[in-house]
Amino acid sequence: MVINTILKRIRELTKDDDIEYRNYLEKVTILSTNRDLEENVKRGANMLAVDIEKIPFYQDGKAVGLKEGIDRGIEKGILIVAIQLLKINLDVETIQKATGLSLEKIEELKKEIAKA
Repeated sequence: MVINTILKRIRELTKDDDIEYRNYLEKVTILSTNRDLEENVKRGANMLAVDIEKIPFYQDGKAVGLKEGIDRGIEKGILIVAIQLLKINLDVETIQKATGLSLEKIEELKKEIAKA
């Protein structure tokens, strides 16, 4: 109830300035972690119909997650290509040049293929 009152008052004070409201909401969110009130703040913010996707923290987290996902996808794709090239008996040095993988990693993949 206290959280909702605080959020409502912040909304009243910031009126239609969504940027200012989001700045205050970020501060309240950070402070809420000191008392394990994150869920209360989240519920209160939802009640006030705040578009969470517009909050800068969300945007930052989304950008980091997207970058990590792309990086992992690229790494996995490179490994798949290296495995396929090993399966057609392409020499290790050429695979290394094509994929940028270390010779050690390619030899490791080669051993895994031999086990399978």
